[in-house]
Amino acid sequence: MSAKSEHDGNRNGVHGDDLDLTAYALGQLDASERAEIERQLVALDGDGIRLVEETRRLANKVREVLAADHPAVSGSLRETLIHRLGEAASDE
Repeated sequence: MSAKSEHDGNRNGVHGDDLDLTAYALGQLDASERAEIERQLVALDGDGIRLVEETRRLANKVREVLAADHPAVSGSLRETLIHRLGEAASDE
């Protein structure tokens, strides 16, 4: 299940198919890629559709959490997080 896209390939143990399904679930594919994924989903036994639905539910939950009213992050905590994220990115 791989529409030709920037999502193809195997990155960090994640197959292009998984990335394509995630991109499809999140509405990130163009019309031709979306049509290809939909053709392939019809041919599957339901696993792909379940993954799409699960991804959409998770994305909605993340949106809900982000939209919730949370106290502001302190400046020092923010700086620590930015620093650690920078270190993690440079380790890759």
